[in-house]
Amino acid sequence: MVSEKQRFQLRVEPENKSNFELLKRSLDSQKDTLYQLDQFSEEFRLFEETYSSRIAQMERQMGYFEEFPADSAQSKIASEWPQIQNLSSQVANSYQGLLEGLILESQQTKSQYFEMTRFNSFYFIISVLLLITLILVNYFLGNREYAKQLREKVLESRLLEIQKDSFEFKTAFESAAIGMGLVDNSGKWIKVNPSLCKMLEYTPEELASLTFQEITHPDDLFDDLEQAKRLRNREIDSYTIEKRYLTKSGKIVWVNLSGTAVWNLDGSFRHYIAQIENITSRKKSHELLQIERDRLSNVIEGTRAGTWEWNVQTGETVFNENWANVLGYTLSELEPITIDTWVSFTHPDDLELSNQKLQEYFNRKSNYYECYCRMRHRDGHWIWILDRGKVVTWTEDGKPLKMFGTHTDVSELKTLESELTQKNSFIKKVLDSIDVGIVVCDEHGKLTLFNEATLAIHGLDAEDIPHSEWAQYYQLLDSESLLPLTETEVPLYKAWKGESVVSQEMAIRHHNGQIILVETSGGPILSNEGQILGAVVAMKDVTAKRHASALIEKSERKFKGIFNSTFQFIGFLEPDGTVLEANQTALDFAGLVPADVIGKKFWDCFWWQISPETQRQLQNAVEKAGKGEFIQYEVQVWDKYKNPVTVLFNLKPLLDEYGQVVAIIPEGRLIQDIIDIRKSLEEKNHELERFASVASHDLKEPLRMVINFLQLLEKKYKGSLDEKADQYIHFAVDASQRMSRLVNDLLEYSRIGTKQTKSENIDLNLLVQNQEKYFAPLLDECEGSIKYGQLPTIYGKDVPIQTLFRNLISNSIKYRKPEVPPQIEIRAKELPTHWEFAISDNGIGFDPAQSDRIFDIFTRLHTSQHYQGTGLGLAICKKIVEQHRGKIWAESIPGMGSTFYFTLGKI
Repeated sequence: MVSEKQRFQLRVEPENKSNFELLKRSLDSQKDTLYQLDQFSEEFRLFEETYSSRIAQMERQMGYFEEFPADSAQSKIASEWPQIQNLSSQVANSYQGLLEGLILESQQTKSQYFEMTRFNSFYFIISVLLLITLILVNYFLGNREYAKQLREKVLESRLLEIQKDSFEFKTAFESAAIGMGLVDNSGKWIKVNPSLCKMLEYTPEELASLTFQEITHPDDLFDDLEQAKRLRNREIDSYTIEKRYLTKSGKIVWVNLSGTAVWNLDGSFRHYIAQIENITSRKKSHELLQIERDRLSNVIEGTRAGTWEWNVQTGETVFNENWANVLGYTLSELEPITIDTWVSFTHPDDLELSNQKLQEYFNRKSNYYECYCRMRHRDGHWIWILDRGKVVTWTEDGKPLKMFGTHTDVSELKTLESELTQKNSFIKKVLDSIDVGIVVCDEHGKLTLFNEATLAIHGLDAEDIPHSEWAQYYQLLDSESLLPLTETEVPLYKAWKGESVVSQEMAIRHHNGQIILVETSGGPILSNEGQILGAVVAMKDVTAKRHASALIEKSERKFKGIFNSTFQFIGFLEPDGTVLEANQTALDFAGLVPADVIGKKFWDCFWWQISPETQRQLQNAVEKAGKGEFIQYEVQVWDKYKNPVTVLFNLKPLLDEYGQVVAIIPEGRLIQDIIDIRKSLEEKNHELERFASVASHDLKEPLRMVINFLQLLEKKYKGSLDEKADQYIHFAVDASQRMSRLVNDLLEYSRIGTKQTKSENIDLNLLVQNQEKYFAPLLDECEGSIKYGQLPTIYGKDVPIQTLFRNLISNSIKYRKPEVPPQIEIRAKELPTHWEFAISDNGIGFDPAQSDRIFDIFTRLHTSQHYQGTGLGLAICKKIVEQHRGKIWAESIPGMGSTFYFTLGKI
């Protein structure tokens, strides 16, 4: 019986009903016998009452399976968990009391029996009485034996059922969709199911080391502890609360906790059973819904908007209190309320417009209903209302059903609108009376104002055209070239984009073809918060003024234009070398402004600070020019990056009518390109001469034939001829292969700088990573490594740059020390105009005296027997570096390793 009630605490199923009916009949059959034992009648009566109540409860719950589907029946039974637990505990306690009484009675009877047998030798009458007593004892013992058999039968049945129930309890506990756990009196978790572990993100072992207090939100702990205390003190049968747990990751989980207690047979507390349902999603949804409700309520209260609900089909209407307050009434004063209530307050002239707007909306021609209308206030005056609404439900045949909307009092807005119209009219009259053109656009770039002066300048009125067409439509031209302005050059566009336009000149071709020069100024129109509301530009006709000053400025402009636009460096010096003026070309070349040079001695200026010798040479030349001598020579000067640049420089004395030197004209012409080209041509010619003598494309094909046939000869006749012949064939094959590599390197060398490949951004981090993969087999074989930090992204030609890094890394691996793993390090340093790179190794190094020669074509410091190669690798590197406006050099200590440096231009 006790085990059956435990099963029903977890799962009630129709097939279990027969077990209870069988047990009920068995106990009913023994009821009379137990009642004959007066000393047990009270215990059995208590047991029978609790047992009968539990049987009635179970029969009622079995009935759920006949009324509802199985899942619904189980859910309904689960909701009665606290009552089941309480009644089951009472049955268990009363059963335990009855069982303990039977056991005690059996022990007492045995004691009495042994006491009486001591006196069987004294008196006969005592013997007779003893016989009678024995008969009675046998009678009672018979009943006791029967009780014993019943108890053993019940205990055996209970043991079997407990085993079965234990399995079912474990299965239900482990597979429950909600979290379940057993908690001891201290709050420590005794047992937890997978759903609870998943919910709280702990493993069972981790939870077993915690108490529920440690993972309960501090704000919820007191209430939980109080309820648990009341349950443990039997003040309540169960409790349910909403609380928060803290998961392992620190997240908050809202749960619905149902707690019950399990008691030992002696009535002492055993442990809690906690059923924990995750309600976080429900809580969040409720919170969001409440936030939206509060927000809507705040909006309505904050705007004091009236709201209305209208059943379009029945005319039933609901207004809120604000709707009535806007009209000066309370809502109760307007009852009963229908759609006719609204009609009765609306101005007759506006009803037709409102109906028109409604029909357009009902016919799906607009996204919502909106109409400005007048409504009569309680005081008798008309107020302006902005009436807005939207249908939220439609009938099945597409007719509007439920519609919701708002009423907003916009009377003040309408008053301001009227006042604004009057002010705009006044402003327009003022603007039309001045001779300055005024143009205004709104925040969307729509032209909103042309005054009369603007109309006179353009011959056209303001049109609603895109801002991208302003220049074309109104013939806005550059004041100098008379070419159409671009969109971003239009003064009004600049102002509309937030710029301040100050004295910008432009030309306008009038509608009649006349060119009018105007000076413009303007800026954005800003709100108090700094938001752009539009822009305004004023235009002044300066055609006559500009025409007069143009003649004066023409000659000066002509001179200045020639002086500053020439490609040559030109200046004026006092005879003593003091700078009077320098043209813009010379200043830009050195990154200077006039204040940097005017009033200084020419040789102290930036250009000439390249070296003291250069300054002394110039000073001597100025002294000679000051005496009337023409000076010319090639000299290197600094550009703005302090790069040495060669110029053809001359000093020409300027004489007055008396032949006296009154000024000196210094002039410089850049010839660095000529020098570089000349030098490059010389080098190219030198390379081509050497290259033409050793390789060409025509060598590759016959050489390939030679190699193939020599390899066939070696393969076929090796071992057939004498040892000398085999050696000769091997020499020939090896030499032809080396020649093939030489030809390939020569062809690669000749192609550098000839391919018209485009430069691009190259991430050197990715490039070096690819080289690591390329050399991985070699590095693994020799246990070598490549180290590098953060490398820059450069602008150059990808394939040559890859070849540059590959050749230098390959050299570091090739020229390593025997038995010493190569350690290669790549570094980068930023310079003003270049990037400087260094590739270092711990190899054999080389003689520093050879540091220049190793970059020459076909130069090798080692024989092919020791290190294979063609002598072109570093020559190729040099050519690639020079192609990228850089230079390459090397430093080395024999036996200590080498470092190859090179620079690459940034642009």
